Amino acid sequence: MQKRYVITVTEIGEEKRIVGRQWKEGAGDGGSHGYTPETEATRDYEREIFKQTVPDLDLSKLVITINS
Repeated sequence: MQKRYVITVTEIGEEKRIVGRQWKEGAGDGGSHGYTPETEATRDYEREIFKQTVPDLDLSKLVITINS
């Protein structure tokens, strides 16, 4: 098998989301069924933005391109 290189760019960050509003027992008034309250939560995420497989890799050119 020949060598291959995978170049990947991944975005990493935080985002705020509204969570809740799930139908559960004991969540409503009177202790029966109801929706849980909505709350704001912050979560970390990772998104793959770009991915490419190449047969040859000139690492010095890649570093120069990234830093320019």
